[in-house]
Amino acid sequence: MRLLILSNRFTRSLIALLLAASFTVCMPANHVKADEAVQPAAKYLVLISIDSCRPDYLSLAPTPNIDALKASGTSYSGSWVGQVSNDTPPGQTSMSTGSFGKNTKIISFNWRDSRVLPADWEFKFAITQKVLDFIKLTGWDALGLWYQQNMVRKTIEGNFITNFDNVASGFFNSYIKESGVTSIGSLYKKANPGAKVAAISCDKWYACAGLAADSADYTVFAQAKGVAPVGYNNVHSLKPAGVTGMLPPDYIMNDASLLREVKDERDTDTWATDVALQMIEKTAPQVLLINLPAIDDAGHASGGITDPQKMAAVIANVDLQIGRIMDAYKKAGKYELRQRGDTRVPDGPDTDAAGGREAQRGQHPRHFRRLLPCQVRRRQIQLRSYR
Repeated sequence: MRLLILSNRFTRSLIALLLAASFTVCMPANHVKADEAVQPAAKYLVLISIDSCRPDYLSLAPTPNIDALKASGTSYSGSWVGQVSNDTPPGQTSMSTGSFGKNTKIISFNWRDSRVLPADWEFKFAITQKVLDFIKLTGWDALGLWYQQNMVRKTIEGNFITNFDNVASGFFNSYIKESGVTSIGSLYKKANPGAKVAAISCDKWYACAGLAADSADYTVFAQAKGVAPVGYNNVHSLKPAGVTGMLPPDYIMNDASLLREVKDERDTDTWATDVALQMIEKTAPQVLLINLPAIDDAGHASGGITDPQKMAAVIANVDLQIGRIMDAYKKAGKYELRQRGDTRVPDGPDTDAAGGREAQRGQHPRHFRRLLPCQVRRRQIQLRSYR
């Protein structure tokens, strides 16, 4: 198993956590150099996205499982990807595809598209804006806030491309497929026909869809019909759902134990992991892409680092869930980590410019460089394949 852990907001918090445990993906022999052919082929790949995990969150509580991955793999703290906007839908999509939003066509939570905007969209928006402007003039702040939350937001968010209906119908993913970009899953499938790809989240259906990109066979997230995609803690009852054409297996859809009430943000990460463990055992997808949303939900609700006690509990649970995923692969006999001495860094055309130190440490197979969008150099990430 190859394990890659990323955190989002993608452009701000990739610096927070990137743990690669011998991360490689099987590619055809003609993509591998002769001196790389002896490298063992990866049979399973896991990408875990810890949504909006700030670097300082990792110091709030013991994280033995994350620390073990860092010790046995590759980690770095000085990184930056200049993507705007940097919210969840484009961030997760960029993680999966290695392309900026201008190429994936996923640029934010919403953008103008006549296919989803009603014919009277401009008129309705103009009216709501004028009413809001009038309320502001009266000084009735409480009324203005209520109107904005209950009228303006509903008018706008009801047509968001990332709303639940548009994601569940497959409309959101149609942008990615039409863009022509590739993805981790599609590259793996090209090299391994018949391989299965699964994408999982919980209350962030659009995060799951972004990871699924153009290649997932299964998607799993919580039912959220009528819930606005912008906000936090909006989903209170958990019930499995998925994208049309990439629906969860029946054993997930019909599992009564996955019908739950959310009592704490941590419950969303636990739910997503429970789904993942079932799929590891029963379906064993070769590529598993997981978004753990609780850090982002709790950060919005509590103020994040200003409430270290709250965030400590959430990050501790993140580490617990990662440990459960690791244990599931160990139990299945599908877990592998290289030792520290075999840890390697990506190479590229600029690698030797720093005196060859990176090249002397070894090179990842060429297909590694195709999947990781950036290269490590002097503790920084230099943009390479992001366009």
